[in-house]
Amino acid sequence: MAVRMIEKESLRQGESTYVTVDICSNMSQALSLQEIIPAGWNLTRISDGADAFKSSTSEWIWLNASSGINKTVIYRLTAPGNASMGTYHIKGTISSTSGVIAVVQGDNTITLDIGTFYRRLGSDTDKVETTDVLTAAEDWRTNKAPAGFENSITTQELLALIDEWIRS
Repeated sequence: MAVRMIEKESLRQGESTYVTVDICSNMSQALSLQEIIPAGWNLTRISDGADAFKSSTSEWIWLNASSGINKTVIYRLTAPGNASMGTYHIKGTISSTSGVIAVVQGDNTITLDIGTFYRRLGSDTDKVETTDVLTAAEDWRTNKAPAGFENSITTQELLALIDEWIRS
């Protein structure tokens, strides 16, 4: 079994988040984890205890994963500075000598758009609500970056959020 947790699921271009994958094996065996990340994104190993790592395919291997012993992989994922706005996905698998034995569960999406952060604040996460706009406006006014972001919302991003609020 393997479960992924993504620290920040809403990013801006060029920003990073930490990704943690916890692996629990019920058998003693050699194992691998492969994380298929969005094309052009950068993966930086932080901590994993793996016996080997292949950066070209984002694969970790352990020569002897003991039964009941958890393996934890932590890496930093950075969006390209020129990435398009949208939702990106991470897919992961755990393999042994018999092939794929598990699909990584848990968090698997990262949205590149600060507006998504503000949309999630209200009771209806599918549309921009008045309190979402007011919170974004206050953050813009005070130049405060919301939790998980390195910079505050820009004037252009705030105006786009307001326009979406007007149309909803």
